[in-house]
Amino acid sequence: MAEVKVSLVCAAVFLSSLVGALVEDLDDSFKDNRMNDVWLVDFYAPWCGYCKKLEPIWHDVGAELKSSGSPVRVGKMDATAYSGMASEFGVRGYPTIKL
Repeated sequence: MAEVKVSLVCAAVFLSSLVGALVEDLDDSFKDNRMNDVWLVDFYAPWCGYCKKLEPIWHDVGAELKSSGSPVRVGKMDATAYSGMASEFGVRGYPTIKL
């Protein structure tokens, strides 16, 4: 029974790392790296209840676009930590999604 629990934990860790790769955590370097790709970005605040509700749906969006072969890359950015970038993209509320 213990082996089954360990296997399930390992599978959950693997799947969460795979899902995390479908939605990229973005930082200030996004400003320079965004030009070569099409991005769908969620600007969020960690304390925002609506942002927290959007998170699992956002991961589904990333998974769906990836599995469909879409060239659109999906990311998320903490707009409170990178307020300059959020301002540059015209973010006025949370969550804000920009293409």
